[in-house]
Amino acid sequence: MTFAVNQRLVEAIALVSDDEIRQVMRFAFERLKIVVEPSGARGLSALMAGRIEHLPRRIGVVISGGNIDARRFAELCG
Repeated sequence: MTFAVNQRLVEAIALVSDDEIRQVMRFAFERLKIVVEPSGARGLSALMAGRIEHLPRRIGVVISGGNIDARRFAELCG
């Protein structure tokens, strides 16, 4: 069901690398003081990597998911 909705409504998909996701996780931790799990960092990763074209003047990015423990976060971002 979700795929059918996405086919109808999604205009584009931006791909990001694992390294770009880890960079944003570190950025969010160091600069924003929030812990973000990899899946929650993807939108900001695409934005910061310049993968989103034709940006409007104002945008919003949902940063979700703090469902990662300290050990795993350190493995990915340490």
